[in-house]
Amino acid sequence: MLRAVSERSLLDASESLEGTKETNERRKNLLYGVVDEEGDVTYYKLHVKDPAGKVFPTDVKGHADGVLVSDRVFVFDQSQSGFLHDYGFFGKLINGIYQLSLVEACYLIGKGKLTVKDMGGKELDYDDLFEYGFNEQDEFEDRLKVYTDLRERGLVIKAGFKFGTHFRVYQDDPDDCHARFLVHAVPYEITKMWPDISRTVRLSGGVKKEILFAMVKGNSIQYLEFEWYKPGLIPGK
Repeated sequence: MLRAVSERSLLDASESLEGTKETNERRKNLLYGVVDEEGDVTYYKLHVKDPAGKVFPTDVKGHADGVLVSDRVFVFDQSQSGFLHDYGFFGKLINGIYQLSLVEACYLIGKGKLTVKDMGGKELDYDDLFEYGFNEQDEFEDRLKVYTDLRERGLVIKAGFKFGTHFRVYQDDPDDCHARFLVHAVPYEITKMWPDISRTVRLSGGVKKEILFAMVKGNSIQYLEFEWYKPGLIPGK
């Protein structure tokens, strides 16, 4: 099923998702043929994805204590940082100090594995840290929902800024494998310009990863992949 559009047209992501599901039910693929101002056509194939991994939080016993500093949570006790790594590859050691992002910290507080205090020594519960992150960072609520959903699917999530996305996502131990997905959290009703889609897809293809748009609607999250596609003749057809 092919939709022909101009490079200057807007893409309605929710319409594309529903169209992809509909064509999949018919055992077909949905293609967009995007025509640029020189008349050249670039094709994109859309897929509804169900990402899954192998890393689920283990029964490793332990608890970590963190301090909120700006947009990070620092864990100074090295034995506790070891627990966070073993529990599910959370955080990162930087200059001798273990650091967690705000979304990681919220997730771990929700699991009862982390206590966070502010610089004044006041303990922050989940709602406190969520409110802080919501006020400090753009798209925090949607990013946290997507992070939580991906974690519950057995995936390991790290920052995706260097790739221009919210997250890079591993299906197994990140020390032993490359990230499989690049994931960007977006509202279900979002519209995008095709040049934005093109840049994102080209970048993900250049680093051999799949780009997924995690579309958030309330507490429901669906994953839509855009894949660059080169039409070709099928032998015998």
